[in-house]
Amino acid sequence: QRLALDQRRSPLAALTLGALPETPTARRPTMHPPAAFVYGSLMWEPVLRAMLGRVPKATSACIEAGFKRCRVRNEPYPGLVRTSEPVKATHGLLLTDLVGAERAIFDLFEDVEGEVYTARAVEARIVVGVMSPYGWATSTAHREVSALALGETVQASLYLFGDSSALLPELWAPDDFASHLPTFLAMVERFALEPAVAKLRLAAQDELSKL
Repeated sequence: QRLALDQRRSPLAALTLGALPETPTARRPTMHPPAAFVYGSLMWEPVLRAMLGRVPKATSACIEAGFKRCRVRNEPYPGLVRTSEPVKATHGLLLTDLVGAERAIFDLFEDVEGEVYTARAVEARIVVGVMSPYGWATSTAHREVSALALGETVQASLYLFGDSSALLPELWAPDDFASHLPTFLAMVERFALEPAVAKLRLAAQDELSKL
């Protein structure tokens, strides 16, 4: 099982098995739509701050059909896969001001090259009337998406999970991750120190300074 071998994606393994493997610096670039739809650990402000050094602008959003967000066996984060099942809309966030180097950091974190996750384009719907998008996305009391007003459709990219055999039948919810946040943050902080990631963070700062 590929996931079990990826120490970056397993917080406990990252903390107990020693130094993380150095991330390769030569990667095939991934083309992304301007906005990124995030639906799991990247909805938490502390995670983004530890990874990128800042918290991007966010808009509450959802994807209405054709996907389901499942729990991953022995992991706190979810996996999103395509489905024909009649599941409810998946709520999340649109990160709208990411620069190219930050998208490259996401690709490394999600191991796009190793196909743990695969970047795909998707149509997301804006959820209207949410004053605090990050709080709404991670709240244990978030409203049903179907009961909220939906706005325009936006082209975005998201990360689909690549190993369906590692998924549990139960749908994932923010509660499944919140209690693991401290351990997960420690793993992300280690990831951010990898040479390739540190180099991309400097590149991102340069990009942001020119906006």
